[in-house]
Amino acid sequence: MSCLRAFTVAAVLTIVATTTGAAPATTTIVTYPDPGTNFVDDKFSVNVLAADAAVGTPWAHAPTYTTYAPPTSDGGVSRQVGKTASLTQVSFDGPLRVECTRTGGALWGSVVVRPLSLNLIPTVTDGGATLELLLPAPDQPGAYQLSIENNGDLANPLLIFANPLEEDEPDPLDEAVTVYQPGDHFGETMSGVVYVAEVQVQAATATAAEAAVVCC
Repeated sequence: MSCLRAFTVAAVLTIVATTTGAAPATTTIVTYPDPGTNFVDDKFSVNVLAADAAVGTPWAHAPTYTTYAPPTSDGGVSRQVGKTASLTQVSFDGPLRVECTRTGGALWGSVVVRPLSLNLIPTVTDGGATLELLLPAPDQPGAYQLSIENNGDLANPLLIFANPLEEDEPDPLDEAVTVYQPGDHFGETMSGVVYVAEVQVQAATATAAEAAVVCC
């Protein structure tokens, strides 16, 4: 059985920032508000802001969700069972500040941001409660698929999927396109072009025949 949960449509925030002695800079940020699900995470609060935003510009909230590792299809025990991850996503087209505040569990301590090849160095403030990252504008889809691990805890990371703004989305009126609006979709066969309106798909698949797809 296939399960597809589409959480939300996007909220678009365009920030016009003015820096003294410089021309105004405009950054578009797209977040994906939670429409009311049972998967909202209680360990992290994530907010984003254009890196060159004017002082006093409000941050945009990027909801986090909890994902659970599924059991194996044959009833066996996967090495991932019992592990959870918190995940969030954002789309943007300019330098971005990402603020991650611990709302449950241990404060930020020894932090690793993967992949290490990106050399992203976090700043921890508020006595270990808040972590901040600076992300340059993404140059391609999947540019930032980050895993933030605290104090060596590999079982409960914060995953951040940060992508360029969506372009060339399929025509929802095209007969070859199947559009999934926010909601629950069970037991439906997916074929042709599958488009989840204004959300990005992050998938955790147990088997090819029994896929669990999470859209947030």
